[in-house]
Amino acid sequence: MNALQVREERLEYLNTTKRLEVLVRKQTNYSVDELFASITENAFEFLEKSLDEFEASPKFSIIHFASAIELFMKARLLLEHWSLLVEKIDSAKFDELFSGKLKTVNPDTARSRLKNIARDPVPKDVEDIFKKIAEHRNRAIHFGYHNAQANTELEEIVAQQCIGWRHLQGLFERNWQAYFINFANKISSIENRMLDHRHYLEAKYQSKVNDINSHRSGGNEVFNCRFCGYNSMLVTHIEGAISLADCIVCSTVDTVITLECPDDDCHQKIIFDSYSGPPESCSSCKGPIESWVSEGLDTGEFVTSDNMYDHIDINCPHCLSGVVEHYNHYICTSCFEYSKTIGVCGWCNEGQLGGVPEFSYHFGCEFCDGKVGWDRDDD
Repeated sequence: MNALQVREERLEYLNTTKRLEVLVRKQTNYSVDELFASITENAFEFLEKSLDEFEASPKFSIIHFASAIELFMKARLLLEHWSLLVEKIDSAKFDELFSGKLKTVNPDTARSRLKNIARDPVPKDVEDIFKKIAEHRNRAIHFGYHNAQANTELEEIVAQQCIGWRHLQGLFERNWQAYFINFANKISSIENRMLDHRHYLEAKYQSKVNDINSHRSGGNEVFNCRFCGYNSMLVTHIEGAISLADCIVCSTVDTVITLECPDDDCHQKIIFDSYSGPPESCSSCKGPIESWVSEGLDTGEFVTSDNMYDHIDINCPHCLSGVVEHYNHYICTSCFEYSKTIGVCGWCNEGQLGGVPEFSYHFGCEFCDGKVGWDRDDD
């Protein structure tokens, strides 16, 4: 296909898209962009309501916070294609969806479609806290929250909301920045309110001061927690460049990476966590760091013509990125999840961090549906 044909096909695609957009607007009085803005505005309203109600009604604060997270995921999914919001895609009709006649996806399905269809997975640590918040909401809806005024209960709620918001903010600033860039003022407003929200954890922090000092006096590092804001992140060395950081106040767990600048004349320590990721350049010599991190973490043997057939590429099932060997561990070079275990799917032969499910040949793995799925697709 020559350049002229490519250009003509592209123009035809754009014209078709424009016609569909006009048709959608006629049917629903909405464009996809307007619907995205509407869902996102609702999500921010739920967040604001959650903070408004925290003291008077912690139960509704929990429910509204979880609903906001669900709406943000649906807003992102909408931009991939509006039909992905519908639980049963084959019954998707645009006008029925936005008139409320069709059942939309639940949070688990939204995350699954973001990962497997949009190829924009919610990172594992983010997914874990979002699931906890959703479970908290379900408990509040079905069984109430009778002890929510107790300090320990309030601390648990605040901790989850601080972590949940920080992860949302991370998505807004990195993975989803291009989609939510017009909501910068809203994001900033919520951030200011969350800073005030954290004072509810002060009592818990004070109760942990002795533990923090003991950890530090043992020669270990203590970092500021970017989630709850306290100097309460206890760092424990794992192996090589890998350390584990565990917040004793809000229970956040993070991976900390410590490398040495590759410049022979520099040797500056490069320290970053899995949330913020590596810096673009060294703070001392200004040499490139972000593009070098994968090489810096890789302690495995080089792939040569002699061993290339024994080499297995390992991928991360959480963020779909590459994995390298780091001494006795394997670590993802994007989300920095690590494990001593790897596995190869019996069906798709995909190497995976953390191993593969039992009977992967039949039922698949994070990257495939196995032989059962293959046969089902043939039916």
